[in-house]
Amino acid sequence: DDSTTFITEYDGDLNKFEIISVSALGNNQTASLKYFSPNAKPLYIHVFDICGKQVYTDKLMPKAGENLCSFATSRMGNGIYFVTLNDGKNKSSKKFIVQQ
Repeated sequence: DDSTTFITEYDGDLNKFEIISVSALGNNQTASLKYFSPNAKPLYIHVFDICGKQVYTDKLMPKAGENLCSFATSRMGNGIYFVTLNDGKNKSSKKFIVQQ
């Protein structure tokens, strides 16, 4: 399914960051991560496979409010993965599946 659903208004806790959705883009070579951040402080994104091996990491510089970032899934094999946002003391995680 190549369709993407976007939430137009965030209705979660405005005092903490949270992953809203993870979805495939185009030909399933890229994932789109939509998340909410209460401020413009740096966040770190980590992607782990089902065995706990880290397969991707990056530093994000969000704006306060809803944010969107993407990351390549082309080098990830088919399977279940977990994406985590971390600010050093808090984290938010969501499961997603890669099928290429």
